[in-house]
Amino acid sequence: MDNPEIERVFREQEGVIAVWQMRHAGLSEKAIRWRCRGLRRLHSGVYLSGHATPTDRQRWWAATLTAPGSVLSHISAAASHGFAQEPSPLVTITRPGRGPRARRGNLLVSYATEVEAVTDRGLWVASPGQTLADLAGYVDQARLRRMVRDALRLSVLDVHSLGEAVRSARGRPGVASLRWCLAEYGALPVARGRRAGARSDAEVLALAYIKRAGLQLPSLNARRAGYEADLSWPTRKLIIELDGRSFHQFPDEDRIRDRTWHAAGWTVVRIPTDVVYQQPDAFLAEVRRFVAR
Repeated sequence: MDNPEIERVFREQEGVIAVWQMRHAGLSEKAIRWRCRGLRRLHSGVYLSGHATPTDRQRWWAATLTAPGSVLSHISAAASHGFAQEPSPLVTITRPGRGPRARRGNLLVSYATEVEAVTDRGLWVASPGQTLADLAGYVDQARLRRMVRDALRLSVLDVHSLGEAVRSARGRPGVASLRWCLAEYGALPVARGRRAGARSDAEVLALAYIKRAGLQLPSLNARRAGYEADLSWPTRKLIIELDGRSFHQFPDEDRIRDRTWHAAGWTVVRIPTDVVYQQPDAFLAEVRRFVAR
């Protein structure tokens, strides 16, 4: 008969279990060998039930169970929090202790005497601020800034937490980049829950450019004449739409929105998101045409 404690662990850990957990539940070595016969080995001493391809979360669970006290960290933690754009074939974890980073199969293991961690449905993950402080010395500035913008936009990080991350990273590589991000993005009203907030990274970046140029800040994703506008200045009756891939997928819908806005007296300007990312001066010149009058 199956051990109720083992079944509970399987349920709570999405089908993943470690041998050290079976021992903790009171199973003998013989019972553990019998229990593991029908399971798939993901790491030494870590097993998965079922035959489907492991999900990201199952891979993360398996990685953190390779040693007690391990937490998901660095780029894998960023993926868990939702602000890592590119998937990584490695799972990154941090274990208690001291020592250099080491790759072990598809694991990248770091060590730390203390990690600020949070739980995500039972899975221990380095906090968003800790994650950014850890990554600041390993990723390039453009990627780090994108992560900070997405973390603020998605409301997984606030200004206070970003400031704490900067302070905790003092003396570590990359802290200057984090400090720049705090000054550049910290005061922007982009978080979800503050009215509509920003829905894309391009909107956050556009807002940062506008603020840096000393121009009047627009409303983000406010409803104008029945439709949501990316950037809008109601006192100037101006709407700027940042056109990414979706603009090319639904051109008829965008034409209907534009006609409705024009009929309501709004000026509508469409700017490709590539201009925001690659030609910020050109983007600001277009904004100044209307906002700086």
